[in-house]
Amino acid sequence: MYNSLACANTLTKKHKPAPFNIMPAIKQRQAKLQAEFDRSPHLPDRLGTLAQLAVRVSVIQNSLKPSLNQPTLLVCAADHGAFAHATHTGSADDTRQQLQQTLAGTAPVNRIACANGLALWVVDAGVSEMLPEYPHLHNVRIAAGTANYVRQPAMTREQCLQALYNGTVLVDTLSHKGCNIVGFGTIGAGNAGSAALLMSTLCYLPVERCIGHSDHTDAVNAYFNIRTLQYARQRFSTSQANRDPVQLLSEFGGFEIVTVCGGMLRAAERGMVILVDGFASTSALLAARALNPNVVDYCIASHRSAEPGHGLMLQQLRARPLLELELQASGGIGAALAYPLIKSAVALLEEATPQPHSV
Repeated sequence: MYNSLACANTLTKKHKPAPFNIMPAIKQRQAKLQAEFDRSPHLPDRLGTLAQLAVRVSVIQNSLKPSLNQPTLLVCAADHGAFAHATHTGSADDTRQQLQQTLAGTAPVNRIACANGLALWVVDAGVSEMLPEYPHLHNVRIAAGTANYVRQPAMTREQCLQALYNGTVLVDTLSHKGCNIVGFGTIGAGNAGSAALLMSTLCYLPVERCIGHSDHTDAVNAYFNIRTLQYARQRFSTSQANRDPVQLLSEFGGFEIVTVCGGMLRAAERGMVILVDGFASTSALLAARALNPNVVDYCIASHRSAEPGHGLMLQQLRARPLLELELQASGGIGAALAYPLIKSAVALLEEATPQPHSV
C-alpha cells in the first residue's frame, strides 16, 4: 500500500505554507566559525575545496564539530502535460519506466545510494498513471500530471500550494527520523522544459539560453521545442514572477519541482544540509530562492549536468558544483555521488583520525 504522507486532494488553510523562517546562515556564522577554524589544528592546509566544504557544513550546522545523520535522497516523480506537445524522442512512459526501475532497486541511483550509505525515498508527486503498490513509494500525488503550460497554467494555485506543503511534510518526516542532510532529485519526462521556463523568467534570460538539446534530439526538433517554450513564455511576464513566485510555479512548474521546492525551504528552515541534484532540482532552488533568499545558504550543488542550461543556472545562483561528470541521467544520481565528498570533508574535523591498516 502507498505510504501516504499528505492528503493531496483536500486543500485547507493549514496546508498553505506560512512564510518560512530561515536563518541567514552564511552571513551570521561564517566569520565566527572561519576564525575558529583558522586557529584549529584539525583542518589541514592545502585541501582547497574540500576544506571549504568542511567549513560550509559547519556553518550550516553552526557547529565546529558537524555531523551527518541519516543521510537521505528524496526523489520526486511527476509527469508534464506539455510533454505531449513537444517532439522529444521518447514518451511520457519514460517517467513511469524510470520510476519503476528505481522502486525495483535496479536503477543506477539505487546502487550508488546503497554504496554510499544513503537512504532512498521515492515520491509520486503526480505521475500520469497510478503505479502498483510498492513498500517504499510515498504517495503525495496531486493529479495525473500537470496541464499543458503552452496553453494554460500547468496547475492551479491551490494545487501548487498543496505541492509546496507536501514537500514540507516529507522533510518534516525525515527530520523527525533524525535526518540532517537531504538530497533532492527528480524524475519527470519533459521537466527540462519547465526548468528552462522557470529559469528564463526568474533570471531575465531568453528561453533559448536556458534550454539545449541532447545528442539524440535533431536540430528540427530542437528548434520546435525552443519555439514551443518561447510561446509558453509569452503568457507570463517577469514582473509577475517577482511579485508572486507561487504564481510562476503554478504557470510552469511540475508537481515534482514544486514538491522539491517546498522540501528545500523546510529543510533550510530546519537547518539541514541540502544536496541539489540536476537541472530540474536546481530550478526548484531558483523558485525557493524567490520565496526566501536565505535558502541558498543551506544548499550545496552536487554536480553540473550535461544539460546546457544547468551551468548557467548554477552561475545565477553563484553555486560551484562539486562534480562535473557530464551526467545526462536524472533521479538524484549526482547528489548520491557527491555525498561521499561531504562525508570526507566532515571527517577532516574529527579529533582523531584512524590509522590505515597495514597490508
